[in-house]
Amino acid sequence: MLGKKVEEARISMRRVRDREIKLLEEAERKKEISEDQKFREKNIIQELVDEYNAKILELEKKKTEEIVGIM
Repeated sequence: MLGKKVEEARISMRRVRDREIKLLEEAERKKEISEDQKFREKNIIQELVDEYNAKILELEKKKTEEIVGIM
């Protein structure tokens, strides 16, 4: 159950990342942002995704330890 919730959270993060990257690419095509800005923003988005994925894994580890401690 916990593993499923963790995977759902990670999938959700990927969907948000992908949606935001599509918006950046569309903005670049419309000349609303430069190619350099698009790459900077993509890097920021990826850093945030990586940070939150690490937090999700940390929470999973703590919760697993809690569950094992109860048993």
